Amino acid sequence: MSKKIYLASIISITFCFVGYSQSYNNGKVTYSVINNLKKISKIEKDKNIPQEAKEKLLKIKNEASSLKYVLVFSGAESYFAKEKKIEQKKSFTEVLSGKGSYYTNLKNRKVFHSVDSFGENFIINTPFRKWKLTQESKMIGKHKCYKAITVKEVHTRSGIVKKNIIAWYTTSISVNFGLKDFSGLPGLIIELIDENVLFRATKIELNLKNKIKIKKPISGKKVSIKEYNKIVKKMFYEFRKNRGRGEN
Repeated sequence: MSKKIYLASIISITFCFVGYSQSYNNGKVTYSVINNLKKISKIEKDKNIPQEAKEKLLKIKNEASSLKYVLVFSGAESYFAKEKKIEQKKSFTEVLSGKGSYYTNLKNRKVFHSVDSFGENFIINTPFRKWKLTQESKMIGKHKCYKAITVKEVHTRSGIVKKNIIAWYTTSISVNFGLKDFSGLPGLIIELIDENVLFRATKIELNLKNKIKIKKPISGKKVSIKEYNKIVKKMFYEFRKNRGRGEN
């Protein structure tokens, strides 16, 4: 490896883990949610799909336009959750987008996902993401963004399925935060494609005058992601079992 390439690698790694302390002390980023419109459009044109199902898809698209998520960060910590509104019913889009809140500490390389499942609150210790950086770039608004890929394991009835998650980040905003448990890139994540939904930053506020306090979640049963998946699998099995008895 040449000295130039080695030096570039060191600089990239340095940005990835200490960039949060360089330019921006705190900030707030609002993300909008967009469903996989290509897939929905394909279903809408399919004559074999009942009209009732197509109407539900139209409702999903309308729901997505009003759904917002907020990332706030201060120093090495961040918090990500759905924007709070007085009256906001849970939608199918929200189910696809993911529920609960996320706390990230870049200094300690810790991510905690706080979520309610089957009436019980859990705090899930989530592994820090490993990213594959690419040279592919595009403009999103006024920001030049670079593509990065990570792999997410999805637990299904047939087993574990690995799916690629695509993030577009900008080095022009040198903070290493992002949505949910997707952090650790050499810049702020502007856009994220997580399976059937796309998150895009619509409002970015940096170096706010009012101090932002990031609270680490403490209320809930603390588990690893492996333990949580086992618990949910067991709960779901019991739920289906009990529902079957009720129907009989």
